Amino acid sequence: MREFFVLFIYLSSLLHSAIVHADFGVGKYEKVPRHMYLGLSYSFVDVKVNINDGDSTSFDSSLLGLTIGYQAHTNFSVEFRGYGNISDDEISNTTVEVSNNFSLMGRALLPLDENFKIYALLGYGKAKGKLGGQSETENEVQYGVGMAVNEGHPVDLEVEWVKLFDDNFNLSGVNFSGESININLVYHFPGT
Repeated sequence: MREFFVLFIYLSSLLHSAIVHADFGVGKYEKVPRHMYLGLSYSFVDVKVNINDGDSTSFDSSLLGLTIGYQAHTNFSVEFRGYGNISDDEISNTTVEVSNNFSLMGRALLPLDENFKIYALLGYGKAKGKLGGQSETENEVQYGVGMAVNEGHPVDLEVEWVKLFDDNFNLSGVNFSGESININLVYHFPGT
């Protein structure tokens, strides 16, 4: 319990420091020009499968993706993301995978300095899953958080967590919950 309390105090003070010292788009961060960006993404998707009789299992998929975005303001951008499967898994000798995921996301950005920013994602996506020879597509609200770092170059390295889906994919008695950890390399084109 003591470790939890110490961690809570540490994270609270870190968040407080970030909020107090953040520029919120004022000063030198206010003049970030509007620009397009293009990213390459690797996504590790963990899917938890819960069955109504109390059993549960999980499987993993890896996806490779592309992001095309437009940063309209220092604190906001909008982007389209598309991912395709590059690896699948097996449950009881049945191949399972997240085949693809397409989404339109809004990104709220908080630059903490010129080389580090945190952000939140919210959007709408379409995920396709395969179980054996059957496939099903679900539309879901998707959301997540991430951070981006760079060394003064137009390329950001991003790490993020995204909730992709929480649905039954039209299989009665089963629920699939998918989350991803993404690593993105994003090139920011010169702005206007």
